Amino acid sequence: MTGQPLLHIEKLRALEGRLRSDVARELGLCEPYVVKLAKDNGIALAKNPSPTLVLVEKLRPLAAAGLTMQEAAAEIGIGYVYVTVLARKHDIKFIRSGLSLHPTVREQQMAALYRSGKTLQEIGGQYGITRERVRQLLTKFYGIGRLDGGQHKVGKEKRAKFEARRNAASLKKWGCNWDQYAALRGKPTRCFHVQRQNAAKRGIGWELNLWQWWSIWQQSGKWLQRGRGQGYVMCRMDDVGPYAIGNVFIATARENSSDQKRKKSGLPMGVRKNKKSAGYSAARHINGKKLRLGSHPTPELAHAAYLAAGQNQ
Repeated sequence: MTGQPLLHIEKLRALEGRLRSDVARELGLCEPYVVKLAKDNGIALAKNPSPTLVLVEKLRPLAAAGLTMQEAAAEIGIGYVYVTVLARKHDIKFIRSGLSLHPTVREQQMAALYRSGKTLQEIGGQYGITRERVRQLLTKFYGIGRLDGGQHKVGKEKRAKFEARRNAASLKKWGCNWDQYAALRGKPTRCFHVQRQNAAKRGIGWELNLWQWWSIWQQSGKWLQRGRGQGYVMCRMDDVGPYAIGNVFIATARENSSDQKRKKSGLPMGVRKNKKSAGYSAARHINGKKLRLGSHPTPELAHAAYLAAGQNQ
């Protein structure tokens, strides 16, 4: 023989002992031609394993890994009944469904997928088993329940991101997180807006956010007694400057009104100059009664007594 067949024969001799299918694939020839050429020239090639033996070799490692017959059938895409026949004929020992004590690599992957947000249905579709079987395996080996992954995890992460954005916006606008703001909705927020609007109408600056305004009222302990007449109001120091931290305090509406005239003299709130003697006297209305706080050598000391009396109410 000369030419192309001779070249094929030389290559066949180099591949002697290999599987017929592998040799045909490597030479780019059809398998029947390779078999005939090898037989005519006394070249021994190994017979291809039967499809059944191929399946058997696929089933053995799956059984060793701890899969059940049902799971192995789904893994390689053949019928469950056929797997039982092959296992019995070739002595392949599968564990009975429900008896495995340790998770396989597949169960570990399932658990990771579920914790990452994949649903039971999606995982079951990926491994060729039902969503219920996925749930059973995750519960059995990892104790994973509905709240540990899947859509619950995705929803929880979305909720956390939403709450973070909402808290950031609330902090920027009101000076507190959303839950704190929600607790103030109603009378506190209405009163805050009304006082801020009134200050704007009077041309008075406003530098307090809602939480600062509310904290001042809470620290005074007079929120429930807030109101004009005999109630308490937020006042500015010497009735000048904006409503701002350090420039406001809580006093009765009567004190705030009666001290307007005194503020024209330049004296602090609650302080007046003694007419008959040197020094300055302080007084404050507490529970509807006027409390005299004595005479002091300077207006600063008299004002300090006035403020102290308010803190001790």
